[in-house]
Amino acid sequence: MNNQEDKIEAYLLGQMTDSELQEFENELKTNQDLARLVDQHKAIIKRLEAYRINTKVKSILEYNSQQNIILNLKRIIGIAASFLIVILGSWFFIFRKDSIGNGQMAQENKNQNQQKTDSLSIKNNSMDTIENLASIEKLPIESPSTEIIERRKIASVFIIMPMLANLRELENQDSTNVLDPFDLAKAEFKIQNYKEVLSYLDNLKIPKDDEELLFIRAISYFKMGIYYKATVDFNLLKRSYQFKAEADFNFMLCQLAQNNIQATKQLINSMIDDQDFQFRDQAIALKSKINLE
Repeated sequence: MNNQEDKIEAYLLGQMTDSELQEFENELKTNQDLARLVDQHKAIIKRLEAYRINTKVKSILEYNSQQNIILNLKRIIGIAASFLIVILGSWFFIFRKDSIGNGQMAQENKNQNQQKTDSLSIKNNSMDTIENLASIEKLPIESPSTEIIERRKIASVFIIMPMLANLRELENQDSTNVLDPFDLAKAEFKIQNYKEVLSYLDNLKIPKDDEELLFIRAISYFKMGIYYKATVDFNLLKRSYQFKAEADFNFMLCQLAQNNIQATKQLINSMIDDQDFQFRDQAIALKSKINLE
């Protein structure tokens, strides 16, 4: 590492090797200017984290408010539907009674017999459908070809990982005090336990503005081979200011992993043609490793 700011960033994000960390901490003890810069970076990170938490809480409160409105609306609709059922039931009972009184019992019996016949037919058809579904479920699942498996391995090597500012701070926390599922997910992501990450985030409503968590979930989906869900999350992140370039590149990798060759070719060529694209070198290296013809 040659650039001082790169060293500071690597130090705060916990990305230094043991020897680099020891050398950097020794320099901190003697270099007051370096120590001042580190403190400034820490202050910036804390302000960003405070803003993120405040935004997350606001989004959750707004989401809960919307859910309460929807719940109340469902209750009103349910009450109205129940009232309508009672009215229709009463009307049917009165109509049926009048029909019997007018000598239409024979016609009703005929209708009942026809209903029994139809019911039996429907039941038989349903059994046939169930048997057909059962036979379909027993069909063997087609395994991906060796070429697709190899492309997925290459895509996994080129995946762009997120830079998470507060992971170093999480390492020093007592695990018994980390109760927020978002923080737990980040802690599991730090140790590459992607299955546990999804146990916290898969069915959890993530605020739209929490791009960091969305990125974590997208990477975890990709690493677990759930490419279609990773595609959805990376597509959402393409509107992100912070993660747009990473999302564009990883979205292309999702197309490759799903063997969407035409889409992969178009995206990777577009990245190579863009001289200012942040991951253009990676796109060139990736194209040289895979056969897209």
